[in-house]
Amino acid sequence: MVGQLNLEAERLFDRHRQSGIALDTNLLLLWVVGAIDRTLISRHKRAAGFTIEDYELLASLLSRGHSQLTTPNVLTETINLLMQTDGPGQSALVHEFIRHVVRIRESYYRSSELVTVPHFPLLRLADTSLFRAAQRGRLVISTDFKLCGLINAGGGSAINFNHLRSIG
Repeated sequence: MVGQLNLEAERLFDRHRQSGIALDTNLLLLWVVGAIDRTLISRHKRAAGFTIEDYELLASLLSRGHSQLTTPNVLTETINLLMQTDGPGQSALVHEFIRHVVRIRESYYRSSELVTVPHFPLLRLADTSLFRAAQRGRLVISTDFKLCGLINAGGGSAINFNHLRSIG
């Protein structure tokens, strides 16, 4: 699947090998849920829009050796969405979330700074933190068309995961 990335996506991955990549909330959620049990993807309330193939594509992208980073805002949204499930699986989700968090670099942006970003009313806090990360040279991978468009229009780098899904 990764071998089928378009040239622009390949160029962006190569350019951000050192600076790292940041996943949006939905993709971080997919990464955690799929790492536990790929069949859980279709059963988890917030991951059901994804497929096992999406998880495999994401895993393939993340295996390219880029450092991963996130923001506290994205982590907060992710854990809140992960917990929107019933049953004994919650404990496994929390443990997998912890396993991922301890390996990801965090970039912190003050909320008082983020709310001054002109796109804040459109993006809200977590996505504005990703917008800021992109402004600081990180590659953002997201399922959000609006976020990717604003990042790219503002001179940052973003890849819409949905465009990669159509290739794979």
